Amino acid sequence: MQPFAPRFANLLLWRGISAIIFGLLALLWPGITLSILLIIFGAFLFADGILHVAASFGHVKHDNDWWYQLIRGILSIFLGAVTLWAPFVTGLVLVWYVGGWLLFIGILEIIVSIRLGKKLKGEGWYIIGGILSILMGILFFVFPIASAWTFIWIVGVYSVVAGIWLLGAYIRIRRRHAHDLLKSGSPA
Repeated sequence: MQPFAPRFANLLLWRGISAIIFGLLALLWPGITLSILLIIFGAFLFADGILHVAASFGHVKHDNDWWYQLIRGILSIFLGAVTLWAPFVTGLVLVWYVGGWLLFIGILEIIVSIRLGKKLKGEGWYIIGGILSILMGILFFVFPIASAWTFIWIVGVYSVVAGIWLLGAYIRIRRRHAHDLLKSGSPA
């Protein structure tokens, strides 16, 4: 059996390559990337809903709470159909969701920094982070389309950087393994 390090290195290699490819595709075709992600999400919701509805009917005789699965399934089918029928609306709602999350997190960061300020120095940076989160949240609400594009760009850049890092880790592990083999005199 092959030692762990080389097997793990191969996983890093393929993950790195796929992350770089995905990142470059997201950067080159952000609109297509967003559309495809929304369509995949819609198809997943729709299929998940069908499976839950089918499972709920199979549990009618054996489970008093079978209707939970039925309601979940119907909701998933509905949201999947809406997403497939109007992916732009789903994308807009997701952008607003992220905007709301940023507003909430920003407010919490400011509250925490004020409370920490009574005990620690340097809480000003945390307040600045909270203010920036609130401003980003407002931007997500005011400019939702630009925010969606920016989000795809951030994901694309992150994927390329993460892919490069994974390839670097792959090279370091392979070199280390080769060095260890040479030191021990073992065949590869």
